[in-house]
Amino acid sequence: MSSTQSWTEAVAGSAAAAQQYNNLLGLHTADLHYTGSSSVSNTGTAAGSVTTLSTYLTQPFVLSSTSITSVQLYGFRSGAGTDVTISIQGNSSGNPDGTAVATTILPSEFQSGTRYISLPLAASGLSSGGTYHIVLAKAGSASDFFNVQTEGNATPYLRTSTDGTVWTAGTTQFLFSVNSGASGTLLAFSEDSTATTMPRYTELIYTSGTVTGLYEYTGTFRNTKTLTYSGGTLESIG
Repeated sequence: MSSTQSWTEAVAGSAAAAQQYNNLLGLHTADLHYTGSSSVSNTGTAAGSVTTLSTYLTQPFVLSSTSITSVQLYGFRSGAGTDVTISIQGNSSGNPDGTAVATTILPSEFQSGTRYISLPLAASGLSSGGTYHIVLAKAGSASDFFNVQTEGNATPYLRTSTDGTVWTAGTTQFLFSVNSGASGTLLAFSEDSTATTMPRYTELIYTSGTVTGLYEYTGTFRNTKTLTYSGGTLESIG
């Protein structure tokens, strides 16, 4: 029987390592990320936005289940965007406690257009009724950064920080959804994930209920693919 392999990423311009061959010869842990049922969300009308440029962002939320299977953020990029580290963390006096229970990278290539971006964040063994945080690390340059759309009619409000330690309460809330349960629409699948790393995943893009895009991330390497149909039959992937 094949053993479970740990993922070792290829490095551009470097010779292949033994473990990179072993990647193909064994099993890998995998997670499926569904819409499930919304544990908590704000899907109102956008009235503004906050940016990762020079600022850490966090959205507190009260979880109504004991697990998370996916998170969706309504956002867009400015310029070319930037890779953003996003995690789920516990709560300490209203602020993130600094300990991630799930982590992923949102690549700049996945940020085109304004849309609900599906993040393959999953965690179990959480506390129903407990407060958790969606935390976005500071990232970007003067012209290239990521934005989260907001509206001000719901609490708890988002918080911002310049150093990731001292947080200031805002007056708006992310447009977001935290989902729980293995039902509904498959939003993404990931492999070899831990609480602090997300080596590779694929986000599924839908148009009228049909998969029309595949956004693949494997660290240094990432790409976006468009699926083209004719008469309901898949014709090409490019």
